[in-house]
Amino acid sequence: ESGACGPTFNFPDVSTGFVSIFVSGPVEKGVFAESTHSNREQNMWAFAKLALDLLAECVAEAAGATPPPPQPLLSPFEDR
Repeated sequence: ESGACGPTFNFPDVSTGFVSIFVSGPVEKGVFAESTHSNREQNMWAFAKLALDLLAECVAEAAGATPPPPQPLLSPFEDR
């Protein structure tokens, strides 16, 4: 997740809240959303709901999917 809720922003041309949310796992999806205002609390609630909805969608989709085979975290080798 990354974005800004308002009411202050680092760039002068940004005047409304925005967020970018991504889920990584068996199902990978992402969304970008812009608000129509800079009300911090309203944006925080809306962006949190968007994130939870995206997660629920990914979990539901993954429940019906065949999981990929596990990948090794490391590939050790001897370097002598």
